[in-house]
Amino acid sequence: MSVRVSVVVPAYNAERHMAACLASLQAQSLADIEILCVNDGSTDATGALIDARAARDPRVRALHQANAGVSAARNAGLDAARGDFVAFVDADDHLPPRALEALWRAAQGGAEPADIVTADHAVAREDGSREVIACPPRLARAELLSALVRCDGRYNAAWGKLYRRAFCGAHNVCFPAGMRIGEDVVFNLRAFARAARWLHLPEALYVYRPHPGSVMAEADYAAHLPMLEAMDAFLRGQKLKAAHYRDFLELHVGLLSKGGAKRFDGVARQRVNGGVKPGQLPPKHRLLFAAVEAGLDGPVFRRLK
Repeated sequence: MSVRVSVVVPAYNAERHMAACLASLQAQSLADIEILCVNDGSTDATGALIDARAARDPRVRALHQANAGVSAARNAGLDAARGDFVAFVDADDHLPPRALEALWRAAQGGAEPADIVTADHAVAREDGSREVIACPPRLARAELLSALVRCDGRYNAAWGKLYRRAFCGAHNVCFPAGMRIGEDVVFNLRAFARAARWLHLPEALYVYRPHPGSVMAEADYAAHLPMLEAMDAFLRGQKLKAAHYRDFLELHVGLLSKGGAKRFDGVARQRVNGGVKPGQLPPKHRLLFAAVEAGLDGPVFRRLK
């Protein structure tokens, strides 16, 4: 069977929502898909549920591994994928019936297949309310990377997108092993920095279900350090740190102020200013550089929050 899209579903103790998620994938209007369910060492009935679905539907493939985190689970699915494109879906979310078809048709619409196709998404809250999060449809690469460095929430997630599998393989685009927070942002920075062609569909093609107590919602500045270090390494490696200096600074200030801080410490100062020379920055950013070197507190810190 030819496979147009491989859908990777990492799952850890997801029995509460797993059936609904898989039902939405099995009901997709695009028939030529495979559904790679990666059971990441669940201790509930998730593994048995996946095995039962795989026994009834040849498109469902059950992969089981010892608990290693969502990045390792997604990478395992990416390694096992056979489709021309790959989509990532979290086990507590679901897709509208024509989501994969719309993304796949868009990817095929040009002279060359797109490396990445993005779309808007809907947030379905526990109180029954629903909100569509729209993304700017035509961002240049620099604008898109800027949005990712700021973690502004619209392009961060790996879900709600389609990635050309050969592109990911050619550029070794994968998830950072062991990272618990911000792994999607790092993945997308790597992907969009290298993509030759991408496009956006202004349609909500993914339904995200937030829940209280999520890791991201409760995380403090220290918990984000692996993400910040990976982002710093990426920006330096791509020689983009000066171009995205203010974005990276605002991200640090936002995370620090969320935890009640009112100024930078020496470690944060080195992380933001390290690898950047004032002469590489426009004049207004040189002033910020100097403020960070001096400790960045008071009105400037508050204004950047």
